Amino acid sequence: MGDRLNYQEIAWAERRVDCYDGPNCDQHRALWRAHFDGDMDSEDMYRDLPLDPKQFPPGTKVVIMVPVCPKCDQQVEMCEQDKSCDFDWKAWAEGQYS
Repeated sequence: MGDRLNYQEIAWAERRVDCYDGPNCDQHRALWRAHFDGDMDSEDMYRDLPLDPKQFPPGTKVVIMVPVCPKCDQQVEMCEQDKSCDFDWKAWAEGQYS
């Protein structure tokens, strides 16, 4: 299963700084500004985005991409739900990562 897959971007995040944190509004706090495909607006996230924002400098950008099925041209999640496509994602993963 050496199929080469395309990928689709589904989320974007930028490591930003809340410059007005703390009791005197003079401290910096790390956060991610994230936008997910289909959302109307971006969201400030002080929680981890599986990547702790304190570990990256301000301005760092993250793009999340998911595989697209080579047969039905849908994102993996949609493809797995579509019973008309018989692409074997388990076999693909085993061929890719074992």
